[in-house]
Amino acid sequence: MRDCRGVAIGALSTFRLLGGAVATAIYSSVVTNQFADRLPGQLQSQLAGTGFNVRDLAALAQAAVVGTEAVYAEVPGITERIIAASQLAVRLAYVEAFKVVYYTALGFAVLAIFSALLVPDTDPAKKTMQRAVILENESGGARDPKALESQENV
Repeated sequence: MRDCRGVAIGALSTFRLLGGAVATAIYSSVVTNQFADRLPGQLQSQLAGTGFNVRDLAALAQAAVVGTEAVYAEVPGITERIIAASQLAVRLAYVEAFKVVYYTALGFAVLAIFSALLVPDTDPAKKTMQRAVILENESGGARDPKALESQENV
């Protein structure tokens, strides 16, 4: 019986790790895709009134993602005000992306709660220290000759 506990704990840990890996992959994918979708719009709204040429928006977006001075220096018409506006746009794009991640996690949480509600309760009278199942190789098990005789006599 104690050997079975180790196997059960190992299986439980494996499925927890597997679930964590899948969740991490899903959430990473969501945040990456949402950030890429939201950054151009945030850049346009933050750069309004700065006089930045919209044709150079793709170069600025790449520079804003990397965030180094060397990459910003390669963007035509860059100023400190435009750099500050693009950094704010990156932060706001991440905020919007993480909102979607939290909504995704909320959906999984609701699914988990609903699934837990579908699991039947164990009768409190059955929660004793006695085992409910006798294994085949134990005394009284299905292959035990004494147990087979007692079942035939009934």
